[in-house]
Formats: sequence, C-alpha cells, structure tokens
Amino acid sequence: MEAYAAEYHPQPYWVECPSCARTYDAVAAKTCQCLTSVPSPCCLHCGACLCGQPREALRAFWSGAPAALWGRRLESRWKREIGARQREQSATRRPLILVADDDATTARVARRILEEMGYGVLTAKDGAEALDLSRRFRPDMVLTDVMMPRLDGRKVSLLIKSDPLLASIKVVLMTGLYTRTQYKNEAMSEFLCDGYLLKPVYPRDLQETVRNLLPGSKELGFAMIPGP
Repeated sequence: MEAYAAEYHPQPYWVECPSCARTYDAVAAKTCQCLTSVPSPCCLHCGACLCGQPREALRAFWSGAPAALWGRRLESRWKREIGARQREQSATRRPLILVADDDATTARVARRILEEMGYGVLTAKDGAEALDLSRRFRPDMVLTDVMMPRLDGRKVSLLIKSDPLLASIKVVLMTGLYTRTQYKNEAMSEFLCDGYLLKPVYPRDLQETVRNLLPGSKELGFAMIPGP
C-alpha cells in the first residue's frame, strides 16, 4: 500500500522561483508552453518558468529533479517529436491550411472537416505557434481564433500580411465575441484579414469560405457538408 501511494503521490521538489523569489513545488506545477527543447515548470505563485535562466541554473535544477519531473520532460519531448513528424507529413499535402485555436475541440473539428475536403492541415494552440508554423511551412491559409494566449489572432493576421514572404497567405479570423459588423470591418481594414467567421462556425460556412478564398478549390469537387 505504501508503494502504491508513493507511485501516485510523488515527493515534492521544492525550488525557489528566480522571478518572484517564492518557494514552490515543481512537481505540482504545470509545464510551460515555450518553444524550447526543454520546457520547465511554471511557478505556482507568479507563473514564470525557468526557460530564460542561465544554463548553470537549469543544470542545477535538473540535476536534483525527481523521476516524476524527468518523466514529464521525456514525455514532452516524445510528444514534440511525434507532432513534428505529423506536421511534416501534413505539410506535404497542398493546399495547406493552418488552424490556430486554443480550444482543442474547435481545432479538432475544423481539422476533420478540412481533411475530409482534401486539404493538408496543421494546428497551433496559440498565436505565437501559429506565426512560427506560418513562417516554417508557408500554408495557403491560416484559420485563426481571435482571442488566444501569447498572441491574438488579429495580431497574427497583421504580422502575416506585413511580411512580404507571407503576405499571400489568406487569413480568416474566427470569433464568438466580436460579432458586430464594425469589428469585421475593423479586422479587414486594420488587421488585413481576408475572411471573418462567427462562432460557432458551421461546417457549410467554413467550406464556403475556404472554397471562395483559395484559388482552384472550387474545381476540386469537394462535397459540401450541410449546415445546421
């Protein structure tokens, strides 16, 4: 019974946060989402991670880290490697659409619809990752939620359209918050998006938007999914 309890209740690993100087249990902390090969725990008090710390500090942290943290580190690396292979495979299929949404269900449903239409699909969980993947894979379209962590969808649209190497990418914003016509006009005039979809996004609306914005899509003969 004691061995069972130890397995499911790992010993805490108390460390001092270099940002707020408060002590927290790194085992109980969430892992950061930074684009790095070694993500680190986030302070339970201020939310800061260790990614920006000197190498010596990181080595000291990991040298004393318990098996529970090392297991999470290895699992995170494995997931990144699997995800990278999947992205590479998807990126070879054109036209390619990048779906960016911090809501996993929305991203999963959009991916299924687009893949059934015959498109290659990449997904991003926030705006920063969406911008990074756009620069790496040059998708034909970015379908992005407006409200996202790290970088909102409108800023993603503006950064893509302001980059000569990315400006040809079609950008469609999705929102359930900014539903008034003035917000749509603002998104197109100030943030330079090409399309604007209101959430919940119905399959037929998504299909019609994609077919209208991507050259040649109408000739591919995709079956339309009925609306609600």
